[in-house]
Amino acid sequence: MFINSFAPWLSAIGTVLISGVALWLSVRDRNVQLRATLSSGVIPQENPQVLNFFVYTLSCVNVGPRQVSVTNYHWRYRKYPFTGKLNFWTFPYLDRRVSHMCSKLPKQLSDGDQVLIFHPSDFFAELEKRDEFLFADNALTAFYRIMTFNLYVDTSIGKPVKVKVSWKWRRNLWREYKNFITNAGRGRS
Repeated sequence: MFINSFAPWLSAIGTVLISGVALWLSVRDRNVQLRATLSSGVIPQENPQVLNFFVYTLSCVNVGPRQVSVTNYHWRYRKYPFTGKLNFWTFPYLDRRVSHMCSKLPKQLSDGDQVLIFHPSDFFAELEKRDEFLFADNALTAFYRIMTFNLYVDTSIGKPVKVKVSWKWRRNLWREYKNFITNAGRGRS
C-alpha cells in the first residue's frame, strides 16, 4: 500500500522528465554547433614534405546536424580599458605565403566539415598600423589587448560564434611581442 501511494507521483514526474528531454533534443538540433579554436602550428612552405613555417591557425568545425555557412571572422578588442570595443577584419588571402592553404570563405559546413584559416606568425608585427591593434608601442597597452581580445566567426545565421583562445596561446603571443619590441629596439640603434 505504501508503494502504491507513490506510483502515480513517480509516473507523473517520469512523464514530465521524458517530455522535457524530448523537447530539449528537438530544440538542440536547430542550434548552430560550431566549435572554433585559435592555435599555433607549422605548415610547409616551398617543399611540401618539410614543415618549416610557423602560423596561427583558426579552425572551425561544425559538430551539429544543422548546416551553417561561415562567412567571415573578426577580432574584437578594446583600445584602452573602459573604452568601446573595436572590430578588426583580416584577410589572409592577401598573403601569398598562406593563401593557398586557407579555406575560401564563405564556406558551407555540414556535420563534421571544417574551415582552416592561417596567418603567418609575424602577422601582428607586420601590420601597417600595428600599434592600433594588438602590438601597441606601449607594453602595458599591448599586454591588456593581448590578454583581453576576442575572436569571432561570422555565420550565415547572423550570430557570431566566439572562438576559444587559450591562455597558453595568449602568453606565447605576449612572448612574441616582447621579442618583437626587443628586436625593433636593436634595429633603431
